[in-house]
Amino acid sequence: MFSSCGLFDFNGITNDYDELTDHQKMKVTKLSSFENLNNDLIYEISGPQLLEELKRNEKSLVYTFANGCSSENCLPLSQIEYYATEYGYELYLIMSGYSRLDATTSQPIDLPLFAISTEYYETNKSRKYQRAFRKDLGYNEFVSEHGR
Repeated sequence: MFSSCGLFDFNGITNDYDELTDHQKMKVTKLSSFENLNNDLIYEISGPQLLEELKRNEKSLVYTFANGCSSENCLPLSQIEYYATEYGYELYLIMSGYSRLDATTSQPIDLPLFAISTEYYETNKSRKYQRAFRKDLGYNEFVSEHGR
């Protein structure tokens, strides 16, 4: 008689910070200022912090994404960066969580990365903090006014 026990990883339910290696965790830091950002670090950010920064720019592009997304709707970050540069947008790359972080950090981009702060939103449940982040940025009002 044989018995089997399977362990399942369910990435994406939480922010998956606990799945990072110690080396990766050392790169995650809280955002204190948008001055002198280091492209080798990942800054945890709240909606109000980003909203204040967006007010300082004439044109901004906020791209929220899942690491390693393989959907046809997901573009390489270098293409997003090229578009922003070509059309004069300040670009903010916001990770929705840390799962498959290597898929993002291995891409050739010359910008800092941001991740939604679960500490600020007092939950590590991805749906909850992502919904709260979008609400803080006024996403729901924008979509209802302009459509998708």
